[in-house]
Amino acid sequence: MLARFGPAPKRGVLRRTPPGIAIALALAAVLVGYFLPLLGISLLAFLLMDAAVGYLHHRKTAEANKP
Repeated sequence: MLARFGPAPKRGVLRRTPPGIAIALALAAVLVGYFLPLLGISLLAFLLMDAAVGYLHHRKTAEANKP
């Protein structure tokens, strides 16, 4: 039986979190990357790809909304 966790968070949720929580999450990601280098490399690759997709989506949306 598969556990259900609910829908994925919407894009930009991390920007609206309190700074302390965002820093703790970033620190946790750095520690995982340091102590588990293979997982850290794939985590970094995922974050870079996600940031690139978000940037391109934002740029495309901004161009579509130009008058």
